[in-house]
Amino acid sequence: MDPDYDDPFRCCICGAWLNGERDRILANGRSVPHKFSWRIRCSVEDFNQIVFRNREVWGTFIRSIIVTLDNSRPLYQLSGIAQFDYSNHIIVPKDRNLAVLGYPCLGGRSCKFVKIEVDELVVGYSRGHLIHARCWDLIERLFGCEAEKNLKILLDIFQERRHNQDGKMYEAACYDFLREDRKNSIVYHDPVKILPLRAVIEESAQRPYREKFGCETLKPRPIFLDIKHTAISDILPCEIQCMILDLMNYKEIPQLLRAFGWVLSNSYWYRRFPEDLVFEADDIMESNAEIDWQFLTLGVEKLLQCSFGLLNRRRLLTVLRQARDLFFKEVAKQHH
Repeated sequence: MDPDYDDPFRCCICGAWLNGERDRILANGRSVPHKFSWRIRCSVEDFNQIVFRNREVWGTFIRSIIVTLDNSRPLYQLSGIAQFDYSNHIIVPKDRNLAVLGYPCLGGRSCKFVKIEVDELVVGYSRGHLIHARCWDLIERLFGCEAEKNLKILLDIFQERRHNQDGKMYEAACYDFLREDRKNSIVYHDPVKILPLRAVIEESAQRPYREKFGCETLKPRPIFLDIKHTAISDILPCEIQCMILDLMNYKEIPQLLRAFGWVLSNSYWYRRFPEDLVFEADDIMESNAEIDWQFLTLGVEKLLQCSFGLLNRRRLLTVLRQARDLFFKEVAKQHH
């Protein structure tokens, strides 16, 4: 087995190496001081609202599954969010709802932080298994609260998958299902906060409003031709039109719709939309807001060709869904 499989500085969920840089976290023009005493504390909810300007900074923020011994029995606990800096002794918040930007200090009466060790051969510290904070967000979304209730099972499943992989570890690759291209790696792109995806979703929600009220102040910036208001063609029934469009990609569809004057209902575009991949659309749907499903669906299909963040999300969700099936089978066994 390649020794990189046991590298403790990889995320034990996605397999990518953890970044150790904390530059350019804040908005443009505001630099982050390079000193250990610099830190900002906030809630995890506030942390999740941050969008990082530097595409690599998201990967510096980690959680840890902390393993401590209680009467020789291992206890598993999820830490808060801390920033990784390539130190063997990593300091993380004890409170799973606390996030720290910068380097936290140990000590003080509150004892809010714990120092963990990723090398299992080193004694005297709690053992920690490192996870990208973003990867844990996806775990919570797919596994629900059972993940944190059964941290040992979760960790065992990912470690077992990790050690059962064949082939060598690429320099910029994950250990799991996809073998990444070293020259065009997607694993260092944020899989949760994807700005181009957010822009497409916001535009798809604004377009029906502008069409309804004729708002001239908000000029749309579509990434496709405006083809919704052409005449309906009776050449082919709707079912045949849908079958034809199913065989075409986002580049070909606008030209075909314009050429034949087809206008398909939202039900077709909703069926085509990758709902399991774009969970941000759930918030819009819950609010019962109108959505331009044609624009949204074709926009997401375009991003799947060019957005490394969305490609990384698709890769991770594929990994997590297969691991989820194993996880709940094992949880069911333990409870019977």
